[in-house]
Amino acid sequence: MGTLLVGMAMAVQQASIDNVRLPLQPSPKALALSANGVETIRLTVAPDGTIAGCNAQVANHGPIEDRDNCRKLLTLKAIPASDQAGTSLHGMLEFRLSWKRTDANAGARADASSGADLYLPLRQMPDGARDDATTNVNLVVAADGKVETCEPTSSSGNIALDKAACQAVMRSGTQPLNDATGTPVRAVQTLAIGFSVQP
Repeated sequence: MGTLLVGMAMAVQQASIDNVRLPLQPSPKALALSANGVETIRLTVAPDGTIAGCNAQVANHGPIEDRDNCRKLLTLKAIPASDQAGTSLHGMLEFRLSWKRTDANAGARADASSGADLYLPLRQMPDGARDDATTNVNLVVAADGKVETCEPTSSSGNIALDKAACQAVMRSGTQPLNDATGTPVRAVQTLAIGFSVQP
């Protein structure tokens, strides 16, 4: 078997954390699903900065159980998210672990760029928009899933797509975050919204 190369990047979303130095590796389940890929681990941060939840998924394969990395991450203390009024809320931290096998028989490559949380169907892409365009948005989401506010934080490169992303998520709402007891709570979330042209 060839060499396994592992990279790690942390994308801080609303909540924040300083100087993370933990030996994280993609879980054996993630490695078994794909020869090359990305495992995303999302932490729910409580208003007091404690970690209230941990879940993982592999790009193109969906949720997985990752007890080892979650056990390590649950020991962290974070700076909580806050809304526009400065009130501390639940929030999210996201870790992305990527890997690539260098052997020739590693199989098909998983698309690491397909990390959108949801896709907005379009009849056609606007002129000048890239086919792989993604808009990242910051949301304040009520406990019932209603989106209170939406602000693009990373543009797709097209203002019309960014506006459509916020309009769609404000209309449809989203899954609320849960606290440590499993109760839905008002929280700050970030979503990556991709766009797909429907035939």
